Amino acid sequence: MGWAAKEAAKYAWKNLSWLQEADEATAIQLISTAHERTSGEAAERGDGVHDSAETYVKGKPDGKNLKHMRQLEDFFEVSQYEPLFTEVTVVNRTIGYAGTADLIAADPHKGCVLIDYKTGNGVYPEHLIQVEALSRAEFILTPEGEEIVVPTIFSVGVLHLRPLSWWFYLNADGSSSERNWQAFLSAKGVADWRRLHPAMVFGPLEKMNRRNWAA
Repeated sequence: MGWAAKEAAKYAWKNLSWLQEADEATAIQLISTAHERTSGEAAERGDGVHDSAETYVKGKPDGKNLKHMRQLEDFFEVSQYEPLFTEVTVVNRTIGYAGTADLIAADPHKGCVLIDYKTGNGVYPEHLIQVEALSRAEFILTPEGEEIVVPTIFSVGVLHLRPLSWWFYLNADGSSSERNWQAFLSAKGVADWRRLHPAMVFGPLEKMNRRNWAA
């Protein structure tokens, strides 16, 4: 909410001169939806980088997002990670969720690591919750419907890809991994609760005020 308010304020400040000439309804609509446009543009850029990363890992680069791809190439050179799976659907049937793993790679010394690419301005705690959940999937679901057992994941990480730099956030701490997993399960529980009660998430309520309290 704070970010959305900031985006609205930034938009209003940058366009103050002509917004003063617009009618009130138009100005309010444009200002109040500024965060949605910013988010949509960022998501579109992120999707493009993800697509380029997928083709790069598969050895068929698409020639797009070259600055990001140079950073990805440098990451692989430094880490010596060997890609095993890229942009695959992973499923946990027991708990009941699925998602997309950007990359599962083999560390030459430790085992497999699951990595999620981020291209925005920063990396946030919820990103580690996301990759933790992905790493606990039971199988990879191929486009043909085949189920492949997920290799044992020793750790998870977030690769922050920017045009001129990269930073890798590796979470190898078992205790924090468990906390992240519990946080995901809690969030999923809330989401399930809301989905199961679309009309009234609180359940049946008795509506009262002074006039009908005694009744």
